[in-house]
Amino acid sequence: MNNETVIIGGGPAGSAAAILLARHGMPVRLLERQTGAHHKVCGEFISYEAAHYLQQLGLDLPALGAEPIRQVRLYNGEQTLAFSLPFTAWSLSRRVLDSALLEQAERAGANVERGTVVRQLSRTGSEWELLTGNRVKSGQASATIFAKTVFLATGKYELHDWPRIAKGNVKNARTNNSQNDSEKKAQPNMKKMCAVSAIILLG
Repeated sequence: MNNETVIIGGGPAGSAAAILLARHGMPVRLLERQTGAHHKVCGEFISYEAAHYLQQLGLDLPALGAEPIRQVRLYNGEQTLAFSLPFTAWSLSRRVLDSALLEQAERAGANVERGTVVRQLSRTGSEWELLTGNRVKSGQASATIFAKTVFLATGKYELHDWPRIAKGNVKNARTNNSQNDSEKKAQPNMKKMCAVSAIILLG
């Protein structure tokens, strides 16, 4: 059996998972659909707690050019409310943040593949089978990857046949009432699925 863990998505959630798993000596492959970090529509506000976790992941926010935020000002028509934060927050572009996290994942020992799109994810016996395509190498045939564990950290992008799961409604998108018992037994064990932040774990 392939003991590799595959993480689909190289945003903050996927990169953080890759860093922590690689630090513990686990074979990790992170698949990011974009060929490089890019700007995203985001408030780019990093709270005190988030800054603490990013530091634990090895990021130095001031060194990356993050701007400190110590005050808040709210406007309502001509009315203004200003106050100081009880902590120092930070502002950093997602382009810089995402790039730094992916680089940190590589330093930790994870295999980061940029420009790789997962076209299909399915269960094959005791393993997960991923059909992928490369957006960098034009004309390259699709490749198949097998993994023991898969993390879905795709963010706003939905994976084919794996739509977003409503809170409190964990189920396989391909499961329906017309399936017989044998078909249902062949489906992945969704009771093992665990949603953490923007991650879904399939084990």
